Amino acid sequence: MKKLLFTLMALVLACQSMAATKPLQPFTVILDWFVNPQHAPIVIAQEKGFFAEHGLKVNIVAPADPSDPPKLVAAGKADVAIGYQPELYLQVQGGLPLVRVGTLIDTPLRAVAVLQSSNINSLADFKGKTVGYSMAGVGTAILNTMLNNHGVNPKQVQFINVHYNLVQALLSKRVDAISGIGRNFEVPEMEQMGKQIRVFYPEENGVPNFDALIFLANRNHVNDPKLLAFLQAINEALLFMNNHPLQSWLLLIKHHPELNNKLNQTAWNITLPLFAPNVITLNKNQYSTFAKWMYDNKLITNILPLNDYAVELGEAAES
Repeated sequence: MKKLLFTLMALVLACQSMAATKPLQPFTVILDWFVNPQHAPIVIAQEKGFFAEHGLKVNIVAPADPSDPPKLVAAGKADVAIGYQPELYLQVQGGLPLVRVGTLIDTPLRAVAVLQSSNINSLADFKGKTVGYSMAGVGTAILNTMLNNHGVNPKQVQFINVHYNLVQALLSKRVDAISGIGRNFEVPEMEQMGKQIRVFYPEENGVPNFDALIFLANRNHVNDPKLLAFLQAINEALLFMNNHPLQSWLLLIKHHPELNNKLNQTAWNITLPLFAPNVITLNKNQYSTFAKWMYDNKLITNILPLNDYAVELGEAAES
């Protein structure tokens, strides 16, 4: 009997040893741009060892071109990319085999801003004004909805493409307002320059709520267990960040010292409460409502079934 127990214990220890030495599976995540506080959960999950605990060796890549990440995932050259809910509909309509598998930030980050010194106190005052923007399409449709919501015909507003010089265009008074700035970066940037800004938010002015940052995967790989493992590690990082915000910030700047400045710390403080409480959970009604908004604004030609472009991995695993 003792010999049998010894043998069983030896087998258990051997199995545990094999599990402990099991090689980590490679996993590549492509960011939407250079590392910044919006990517903190990914950095924290890496540095706290949460990815490794879930069996992953994660390679975090900042793209040379922000338009590349969805294409790389669609081509099978990366496991996950950070993308944006509004653009997802356009990418799927364009034939890319992409699907939302997780949400990083579940509220819009885009905003419209004017100088407080202007005579624009509400969106109703935009009639006859000039508005600077960077990219047409979703961005201008968002502004059009906001204007219509306040009784202003967009044709009564002059739109000027200032490319990526939004802040400069507003501060130099080349335009009366700018659309598409980040509420967690450009707004505090201008405030730190001593400028008083009035900000208007899409979700408060007729635009359906949408996720600012989402995790995209290849639709053909949606059942890969590594995806769920990755998201579970992100959830653990979010829990750690909420419980230990200062320690998380210090860990972020320790591994990315280029972020250790006043603007990024302000952006961190603004962004921290905007992260999704559970990255896996899919707000089905939100995605369907926004699809209708995209269709009504002639940004997409048809409304696809939700499962064609957005899934909740727990449900996918059960079906």
